[in-house]
Amino acid sequence: MRSLFLAGLFAFALSEAQPFHNFATVAFIRSGERTPWLRSGPETLTALGAQQMYELGQNFRGRYIADSDGPTGLGTLPIADMATARLNPNQLFIQTPDKPYLVASAQAFLQGLYPPVSINATRNGPFADSIAELTNGTAVDFPLGGYQYPNIQSLSDMDPQSVYIDGHYNCPQADLQSALYEVSEPFLSTQAAEAAFYQSLNVDWFLGDLPEGMLWVSYP
Repeated sequence: MRSLFLAGLFAFALSEAQPFHNFATVAFIRSGERTPWLRSGPETLTALGAQQMYELGQNFRGRYIADSDGPTGLGTLPIADMATARLNPNQLFIQTPDKPYLVASAQAFLQGLYPPVSINATRNGPFADSIAELTNGTAVDFPLGGYQYPNIQSLSDMDPQSVYIDGHYNCPQADLQSALYEVSEPFLSTQAAEAAFYQSLNVDWFLGDLPEGMLWVSYP
């Protein structure tokens, strides 16, 4: 499973007034649950995976943006001068490999980080700026009750920048370490403990892509 990368365009700094003043947050995040690569068709973010990423975005919002804590109580460490309601694209830098489930994961995360903002609910202010206000003075909401559209940069495997978020791809050392893990004691003990579960699964779910009896043998 690959990862997506999100970062704020700031830096951490120390202050005499406050021992620690947060000017930035950098996060390297795994995707939400997706369909297995053993099944035909593209790997797709599941509904559960989208909920996982949305909740993660809410937690990041509670910790780094909003005044109140997130759903799971991560505490608060607000980023200085970070936009709290309307997303400011200049304050976010988001990268992900160009796989559909990873782009969808980034979108679900941002939905939690910056939920919809209804301009009309504020009676044409304070968010009715040039983006949403018409020349006749009325304001128009974005779809879905003010859905906010972040700038998500998706990188192919051929993009030189992809090494920062997908460095293990086609890496001999990464392949070696992965193979060594599959003969390690933690892996083998987990394999033995979960054998009954995998043997109980119905391989019909894989739409004929996996022969009967192969699920546990080849793909623990």
